[in-house]
Amino acid sequence: MRAGLAILVLAGVAAGVPLGCATGGAGSDREPVRPDLPAPDRPNLVLIIGADVGYGDFGFMESPVAKTPHLDRLAAEGTLFTRGYSTASVDRPALVSLLTGLDPLMYDTRVKLRSRRLEKLGKPEPPVGIALMPTLPRMLAKRGYVSFMAGKYLEGSWQLAGFDDGTVPILGAKRLVRVSVQPVYDFIDAHADEPFFLWFAPQLPQLPYDAPPEFSDLYADSGLSSVEVGYFANLSRLDAAVGELVAYLESRDLRKRTLLVYVSDNGWQIEGFDDVDDRRDGPKGKESLYELGVRTPIVFNAPGWIPGGVVRPDIVSTIDLAPTLLDYAGAAERSSLEGYDLRPVLEGDEPASGRGKVIGSMTDVRRPNPRAKLVGRKGERSGAYLRDDRWYYILYDQGSDALFDMKEDPSQERDVSSDYPEIVADFRNKITRWRAKMTVGTGPKVYYHGPAPKGYKP
Repeated sequence: MRAGLAILVLAGVAAGVPLGCATGGAGSDREPVRPDLPAPDRPNLVLIIGADVGYGDFGFMESPVAKTPHLDRLAAEGTLFTRGYSTASVDRPALVSLLTGLDPLMYDTRVKLRSRRLEKLGKPEPPVGIALMPTLPRMLAKRGYVSFMAGKYLEGSWQLAGFDDGTVPILGAKRLVRVSVQPVYDFIDAHADEPFFLWFAPQLPQLPYDAPPEFSDLYADSGLSSVEVGYFANLSRLDAAVGELVAYLESRDLRKRTLLVYVSDNGWQIEGFDDVDDRRDGPKGKESLYELGVRTPIVFNAPGWIPGGVVRPDIVSTIDLAPTLLDYAGAAERSSLEGYDLRPVLEGDEPASGRGKVIGSMTDVRRPNPRAKLVGRKGERSGAYLRDDRWYYILYDQGSDALFDMKEDPSQERDVSSDYPEIVADFRNKITRWRAKMTVGTGPKVYYHGPAPKGYKP
């Protein structure tokens, strides 16, 4: 078969505090490089997923600490979206969104509806909901793709998600990169001449912080705590693995036909440390409703047919990735997904119209008090967040809420909800309508605070 284009999607699990970065980053002082080649059809897709990464903890996001030269190069030579948002600040729902292109609430809704149909037909229900759903491997298979799951994956066996082959779940996540990357290279060798989709998810920089001295020594004189050194060393370890993978693609003459995309899924979490700097973790990081838990940079890199040296402030979501990748693959299923296709944005000068805001929800979130201890945080709160160009709104289902002016207060220290009651009411209603849409057909349970939106019926 004719060799396809390789699309490399790098997902390092998102959102920690930016060390000196907000909207700049790699390429911000470079003259954009316009594409001179058309995008090939039927691309190969390689999705690389890190774990528990701060959204500002990259050189290309202007961190003065992080040593991430390979990722920095991808950003400098590609198109960087500095304001991407995940669907959740914890790994499992965020990864499900990457697999399906659906928000976790919509995913759960569709799983429930499909399970009910199986029950009515008297058929057994699969052990995991992903087996019932269209996934990237299944949708791409219709276009002749083969797929491989390597590393972190939380939905049971790789077969349940429609992959053709893969590593052992859980154990494979801990071994990938830390022990060996050879299964990935074997897969590339076996399918270099046909379209393939590779899910590459080393459990990095996530715990355990066990990077060898070649990475920890990079931060020996940084003045960081031992925990921070362990985290950044693991991040540099992930970066090195990305560099090696790109070099391998080059050695197989695949790099020229490769679109590299980096995305993160949730914030940095340090287990067992209650006195962690709140800018970086604590109750505003992973498992929270704050921006530190859900924001992620997203980088698209493809020499010759994606503009280089471009930094974009558009608000985009991780559910926009599936329809974008399916577009490049020529798959019709992209029209059935929630997200927006970013290909016209990448290849033109138009903003990501339609995506003026993002909304997400969480259960078992961390306590809303920025100084709260990390222990005992689960089971106490559930709620939703809404982010638009200026505002970030948090609504806890137990009744409290908060509004932050992100232009004046990007670290979300000052709740101004009492100063803007009209904005608060509008955002509450938007969240209510969104939740109703995401859960339609699953029963009468509805989340809202205050008067229901005009014309709304449970």
